Amino acid sequence: MTQAPPIVFVTCAYGSDYAGFLLPHIASTHRWHPGAPHLLLWQDIPEHEIQLLQELFPSLVCHRTEEYVAGSSVLDRIPNKLKLWIKACDLYPAHQICFLDADTLVCRSLFPILPSNIDAAFTWKPGRFPINVGVFLVLNGKRAKPLLSEWLQQTLDTLRCEFEVAREESGAADQHALRKLIGFGPYENYSKEIAIGNTIFRVGGIPCSLLNQTECAPITESTYIIHYKSGWHPILFKGAPFSTARPADRCRPMHEFFNAAFAEALSSNLTPFILTRAEQARERLSRAAVKHPYEERGILHSEMLAVTALCESLGVDVIIESGRCRGQSTAILAEYFSGTSTRIESIEYNRDENSSFAEQRLASYDIGLHYGDSFRVLPRQLKKQTGKRIALLIDGPKGEAAVSLLRDALHFSNNIVAAFIHDAGPDTPAREAILRSFRRVYFTDCPRYVDSFRELDAMCLPRGGVITEHTWRPFLKGEQRIPSYGPTLAVILPYCLERSARRASAAVLSREAAINLARSLGIPAAVRKIRRNWLAPRAR
Repeated sequence: MTQAPPIVFVTCAYGSDYAGFLLPHIASTHRWHPGAPHLLLWQDIPEHEIQLLQELFPSLVCHRTEEYVAGSSVLDRIPNKLKLWIKACDLYPAHQICFLDADTLVCRSLFPILPSNIDAAFTWKPGRFPINVGVFLVLNGKRAKPLLSEWLQQTLDTLRCEFEVAREESGAADQHALRKLIGFGPYENYSKEIAIGNTIFRVGGIPCSLLNQTECAPITESTYIIHYKSGWHPILFKGAPFSTARPADRCRPMHEFFNAAFAEALSSNLTPFILTRAEQARERLSRAAVKHPYEERGILHSEMLAVTALCESLGVDVIIESGRCRGQSTAILAEYFSGTSTRIESIEYNRDENSSFAEQRLASYDIGLHYGDSFRVLPRQLKKQTGKRIALLIDGPKGEAAVSLLRDALHFSNNIVAAFIHDAGPDTPAREAILRSFRRVYFTDCPRYVDSFRELDAMCLPRGGVITEHTWRPFLKGEQRIPSYGPTLAVILPYCLERSARRASAAVLSREAAINLARSLGIPAAVRKIRRNWLAPRAR
């Protein structure tokens, strides 16, 4: 028996809406087929998203493409996937190729179901549109190229002559073109020889329920790939309600599976990435901490390690800090990135004794010190940094207001590659709001992180034995016990779909959170000003 060639996965991802799927999608192929190459053909996705994926998956091969033209018509866009598949056949001529849409998850090893006696396999299902090309298999890249080329030509002809017919009968022009090539069914137990030129190709059909599950159905041992088609996207990423087509009761297994897969991808890939980068930055952070003795109310050294490590790894150009107080985190950032091209801009609400202390402490650094309400100052700073990679460090305002500030910033700028929110310990309003709002999140109270880097915080312990309400010790603030090792920093890597999610509710939340913050600070005039000037939705 001839051994099947090695498998490679090929994914095409056009546009920012698919960025959120890429982490769990690629993690799923790596989990079930470790060592198998995965080619990502991408376009119109922020470069920092691709960089992060390459950091997380060193074996991932990413090629930026030029086939798709932003703003082009649907007739121009539809054939692009097939054009890229043909290019992939040139790159992997001796491999078995599994072509996958970006919004799919591999559930288990495909080896038991991969056909070894046919040249290509499509997936079919009962119903009005019997073929879905979100998954397509070829046994050998070089041999499959003429078949895909003929399919592409049929697609171009369909677009020119019978586009509306194709949509009505097959759901899409490329699916209709494939049906013209292989026949219009029936597809149960389908196996057929097709002549293209002088070559005979054997094509087979595999049920979608096995290899391309597009329906809301239970996940069984026979489910190998799940396809979260476009109707799922707002449910998964924008908090949209379930619909008549996707009712909650029938969709629950697939919904829970996606959430679990995303969590597993974070645990298996993002956590090791952060730990590795933090270890690499430890010595440099320690030198900065020695130079700047810890000031109460500042961010712990172990927490700042996550900020500096991630910003350095992701090539951040500008770090914008909201909430400076006595300049503890500002001084660490300024010293850590001294002599580099990374710029520090810091915003503080109040001018008082603490701000004067911070100004004196930071006088030797070339950094920007700004005053005012971050909800007003931050958009101006973001506008000045157009085209640069930006990280946000939010240590004021606190709680839900901090999350609202981040949401507003994400609506305002597409260049924010990372964000950090302080005082996000368990059972805090900030943590609850973060977990409601974002998926790619890591907290520095993770036991592995604490065990690895807590020694850095020896310099943060009280000097002289004086304990105030702001004094930090492990699991203590002042004399009050807290449920985590420290105040806790949330590390947030937002992706594109989150930038527009729940925009209207975020605007209202920003207003209410800002009012609550002003009240907590005893600023009644600010409450009146917010009520008078805040627009819903707010003007941009």
